[in-house]
Parts: sequence; structure tokens; C-alpha cells
Amino acid sequence: MSAIIRSKEDVEGVVNLIKSRGLEVNGTYELLGQSIRIPLFNLESLKDALKLDTKEVSRFIMSILCLKKDIIGPYDTSKYFSMLPKLYACASQLVLDGIDTRRAIVQFDESHCFQSVQFLVRENTVHAVCTMRSCNAIKNLEMDIFIVGFLCDTYIQLVEEAGYTRPYPVFDISLMIGSLHVFKDDLNVL
Repeated sequence: MSAIIRSKEDVEGVVNLIKSRGLEVNGTYELLGQSIRIPLFNLESLKDALKLDTKEVSRFIMSILCLKKDIIGPYDTSKYFSMLPKLYACASQLVLDGIDTRRAIVQFDESHCFQSVQFLVRENTVHAVCTMRSCNAIKNLEMDIFIVGFLCDTYIQLVEEAGYTRPYPVFDISLMIGSLHVFKDDLNVL
């Protein structure tokens, strides 16, 4: 499966596809090696398209920026504290390699569902290629997309701070997910 997500309804379509085509594994329905593309959004339009709770999203971002541990839905914000320093390290690749660098990568701990996010500036647009070990499509997919969008938005600012022309304020996200799944118990709640 390769899916394009432009709205909350598209996420619901992915959940239904997993439910109908997924393998049954340990209380889940699972699709392996899935690719999802989220084309050309900015952070605000992404939040609106996915119908995310504004207060939760703001709380998540502020917790990360202030390094304040918080539990927001299934997210422990302390697991994300390292991503901004790693993102700032990506700016050094801009300085060393130039705007076309292929080495602007944020890598996460192996236990994290996110494994890496690579940023590529092409045709004045930030493209994020995110590799994920695992993603619960019901509880996490929408917010995981938003988190990558937040990283893209921050990277756009870093590109400008590194002295390059600010890329378009929109970004393009590609998710590569090893195990895209839904828990059977979560389906019973829907």
C-alpha cells in the first residue's frame, strides 16, 4: 500500500485498509513496509487538515521547547527532548555541505518508534523522509505526522538562519513505516 494523506478522513481510510487487509499479529492487524506521503502543507494547515486538538498540539510543542515532561495522549514528551538539539546539529550540515546536503538527519534511539528524519531542500521546498519502526494508526499516526511537520517547520527556520534563502513555508513528508498497525481492542472502541 502507498497512501496519500491530506485529511483526517484519509487517515480513517488507512485504518480501514489495515483492518481489511492486515495480518493478524499479537492482537493487531498489521501491514508491513508501508509508505505514506503527506504533500505540501505548512504546520497550521496540517493541524487543521488532521483536525488535531489545538490545545494538545500547543502543549506538546511547549513541553518540547521548555524541556518539560508531560503526558499528552499516548505521548511522553521527554522521549522527544533530544530531537531539537539533533535538528540544530542538522544546521551544521547546511554550513558544511551547503543547501543540497543529504546529511541533514535526525536519528532517534532504537527503542523509539521514529528511527530517523532526513531533510532535503529541493526546488526551494523542504522534503522530510521519515523512517518509522512502528506506528499505531489509530492512536498515533495523526500526531506522528504533525511531529514531523513541526520538525520541518523548525528546519525551514534553520535554513534561513544558516544564510540561505528561506524555503517555501510548505513541506512535503514521506513516511516509511515498518509496522503500520491497529490494535483490535482499539477497533472495538471506535
